[in-house]
Parts: sequence; structure tokens; C-alpha cells
Amino acid sequence: MNRSVLLETFPHPLQAPGALTVARSWVHPERGPVDCPAHPLLAAVAERDGFRVRTTSLTAPDPDCRPHGTVFAVSYQDPHGPVRGLAIGVQLGDPWALAYAHRQITVWSSTLRTRRILLLSPPAAAPAPGTQSAAVPGPSTSGGAPPRWRACGCAHQTLCPAVDRAAHAIRAFQAQSLRVALVGRPVWRAPEAPPLTPPEHKLLLPLTSTSAVAGLDSLDPDSIAFVVAPGSSIDQVSEILTSLRVRFPRVRGQHPDQWCYTMTDQLNAARSALAESDTLLLCDSGATPTTMAAVEAATEARTTISTHRISTLGRLHPRDIDVPAITAIDSTGSTTLVDALSGLGPLSVVRRGAQSTTVASHQPVGAPAH
Repeated sequence: MNRSVLLETFPHPLQAPGALTVARSWVHPERGPVDCPAHPLLAAVAERDGFRVRTTSLTAPDPDCRPHGTVFAVSYQDPHGPVRGLAIGVQLGDPWALAYAHRQITVWSSTLRTRRILLLSPPAAAPAPGTQSAAVPGPSTSGGAPPRWRACGCAHQTLCPAVDRAAHAIRAFQAQSLRVALVGRPVWRAPEAPPLTPPEHKLLLPLTSTSAVAGLDSLDPDSIAFVVAPGSSIDQVSEILTSLRVRFPRVRGQHPDQWCYTMTDQLNAARSALAESDTLLLCDSGATPTTMAAVEAATEARTTISTHRISTLGRLHPRDIDVPAITAIDSTGSTTLVDALSGLGPLSVVRRGAQSTTVASHQPVGAPAH
């Protein structure tokens, strides 16, 4: 792609005194119309830096018109056909703005490259085991309300019963005078989620690692049961349960059909994407299940993954995206980030997700065999 990149300066009859003009599109004298998908990025950065900005489409200047400004521009030929680029216009007589615009085009043009972006999907809405429901889209803020999540990591509009079933199992085991071990370390903790059990139940034994099992040696081996903490990763839970069953072979426990696999799926999707990426880009203003899983996966990754959190496009720095592959999360559900990156070189967008589904392990009596 680099052979097609042209970094140029043009005189132009700009009519926006005191403001930077960021082009939505412009006309190259030889290449013709140039689309600028990344213009919101340049505008946001300039506004962050204190400039008054207007965005508009710049037409080809009339040769007979007197130039009142300068346009700094870069363009490249996208393999799919269109010419794309960036352009900033500045009125003559403003040396600070001229220097700034030249620097911005130079810096951002250095990031033009072919890249992939792997978008991590939020938890999918799924019906409860044994039920059928119309598909519900993932959480979105298009209506203005922030997404809400259950303690297990599922979206509130799902029919996931894992939290209620965990609370029911705890109460049932405690009614049998059993000590209940709460197994797992939740990757996701919903800030608004209610406790699993009423406040008077203070006898839960937290087992967040295999080493914690050793602290249960003094217990009667017939007096212990376990429940999986919603929001935990099942691979971690399985390791703890292996140790627990070695020490307490007769331990009773919650049925695996009642476990929620949402955070396990989120972790697996994040691990898969990060294994193919150089950077983790978190375009959100808070902590969602997908974000928490990605941060955990990046922390446990054997290779170093650069992690950058931005709340707006104005906080995006060239070094954040000057890599061939990016794992990204946009919790707003917006396409602004992808659109901006599509204007900084040929872009391939891959949505990465995982979904486990519990299926029936037996047939009703009298059902025909297949």
C-alpha cells in the first residue's frame, strides 16, 4: 500500500477564519474524489487540543480563485477501489495552526497500513436450558440507557437463571446443615447485583483457588457441599473442584447444568483474539463483562499485549493503532471506531465470540431413539 501513498500540500480558497477545516472528503487533482472516513478522529483530536474545528467536504479549487489557505493532505489507493485519505485546511496567516495541521497529517499518515481489527462480541442473549425464545440482540446503548448485566455476566434481557439457581442451591444445602463452599473467583462482578443469599447467611466458604482447599482439612468430609460462584470461569472452577474432590471424595454439589458459561466464553474469545493481536484497545467508559474478560486474558497472556483504554476518539494516539492486528471492544455498540480505522489503511474487520449451550443429556421415557 505504501507505494500508493501521496503526502501533499495544496493552496485552497478556504473561508473559515480562525478554525481548522477537517475534510469529510476532498478532490485530488489527478486521483479525483477522496473519501475521509477517519475525519472524526482528526476533528476530535484537534478539539481536544483546543482548536475550533469545522468538518466539511472540500471541492476542487477554482484555478482563477485567490487561495486564502493551505490544505495538508495524504491519500492512498484502497485495494477495493476507492481513494481514501486525510486532509486539514488552515487559513493563511496563522502559523501555529499551519504547523499543527502539517504535524497532524504527517503523524497520522505514518500509521497508514493494512490492518485487522478483531471485535469482541458482548455476551449473547440465550434462553434458559429447556426453553425456547426469540433471539435477543446483545446490549446496546442506542436508546440512551447503559447496558445492565447479571451477576453471572449475562445481559439482563436474557433468561439465564444461573444466579437464582445458585442462591437456591445454597439455601437447600444449608437447610441440610451442610457447609457450603462457594467455588470460583468471578471475573465479572455486577455493581448492582444483589447478594446470592440473604445477609443472615454468613457461613459460605470462599474457594477462589486450589490452595484454599487445604484450609478445609478440619471439616467433616460428609458435611460439605459446593456451589459455583456466578461470573466465574469454568476452567478455573474445574481445577478447584478437582482438588476439592481429592480431599472430600463424597462432597455434594450443584448440578453442572445450573452453571453459567458466559464468562468462560468471553475469556475464550478474548484469549483467541489476543493470540492473534498486538494491541488491546478498550473503547469504553466503564467495565463490562467483555472488558473484564479481555483485561484478564491480556494479563495472563504469555506475550506482552499493549492495552490502551480510550473514552473518546480524541483520546486515541497514533501509537495505539500503529500495529497490524488489534483486538478491540466498543461497549457503546458504535461503529465510530471501526469507521475511523477504515480511513487509516485497508482494514479487515472480524467479529470474534464464543457461545456454550447446555443440551439435554437424556431422553424422556418412551422417546424414540435416533
